[in-house]
Amino acid sequence: MVYLFVIGASLAVLFFLLLIFKSKKRLDHYILASLFFLIILNSVYILLFFTRSPIFYAPVFSELNFAIPLLYPPLLWFYTRAVTDKTWHINKSNLWHFAPFICFLGILLIPLLGDYNLMTSRHVGYPLIKLIITPVYLVAVLVELVKYRKALDQHYSYKHQMQYKWLSWIVWGAFALWTIACIGYISNILSPEINPILYDYYVLGFLSMYLFVLAIIAFSQTDIVLSMPDNPTHAIAEWKKPENTELYEGYELDVSKIKSAMEDEDAFLDPLLSISRLSELTQIPQYKITLLLNQSLKKSFYEFVNEYRVNKAKQLLASEKVQQYSILGIADESGFNSKASFNRVFKKTTGLTPSQYIKQLTR
Repeated sequence: MVYLFVIGASLAVLFFLLLIFKSKKRLDHYILASLFFLIILNSVYILLFFTRSPIFYAPVFSELNFAIPLLYPPLLWFYTRAVTDKTWHINKSNLWHFAPFICFLGILLIPLLGDYNLMTSRHVGYPLIKLIITPVYLVAVLVELVKYRKALDQHYSYKHQMQYKWLSWIVWGAFALWTIACIGYISNILSPEINPILYDYYVLGFLSMYLFVLAIIAFSQTDIVLSMPDNPTHAIAEWKKPENTELYEGYELDVSKIKSAMEDEDAFLDPLLSISRLSELTQIPQYKITLLLNQSLKKSFYEFVNEYRVNKAKQLLASEKVQQYSILGIADESGFNSKASFNRVFKKTTGLTPSQYIKQLTR
């Protein structure tokens, strides 16, 4: 198990260094770097605890490590807010999120003034307060992700998976870590002879494997390593959901302009078409386009644009061009930015994959 800690700590160090030395750092990069720094501290402490004989204990450092897990939930919440809204920032009104950590650390440190041995305390690794607070934050993060995904569909005609997928992996991994911690807490209650730190050992063992998966995603699909200038957060942060959801007088003319941009100018063939670009083409404010699509046409921007792309693909699949193009070629000709996106949207709309659709036409 020890080698897992070494791998996990090494990956955490790698993430930390990449974020710290990143040329263009944002608030979310600083918050994520803080999370990985805390993971490094926890990993080093648990490794020392289980490899040193007699039991490793360092005043203040040990107490700090028992309290650190109370920092993970609020920092994950801060990170999610910073990623999904570039206008969000940490201020005095946010500092109350650190109150549980400060109080718990204080409770652990005060006894140092007297004759006290932290190792004789039960359940110091994952006390009940940590298990109660963590799921509250995780649910709040999931709610934020749902809102973020809906906002993406109102802005883009293609799936922006970069930040969303990364955040999803982090959240579900955190749920798994919390579950292991719960099992450890319950086991400690039912079996007092079990070392209360043992499940920290298991949690960090899983964390090491989890960080390896995150590393693969981070290096291939996020802006931690790659340069990805088209960050959806920027546009979404400036977008406000229309407060008035009632259609205005003469809205039919604007609906016609939007449809004309699609049908006469083939705007949907732009694989990176966004609502801001459509606003430029039609000279209709973004909030009005959202209102018209949602209220008049009962569709999100993503659904609206991709309906035209699917219809274009159907035409190509039923024509002689199907002999000249591959599935990827058909996807490109229809405005999709990838074969995977084409297959996913086409099947959701028609109930068939493009290949199955072709077979159905040739029967």
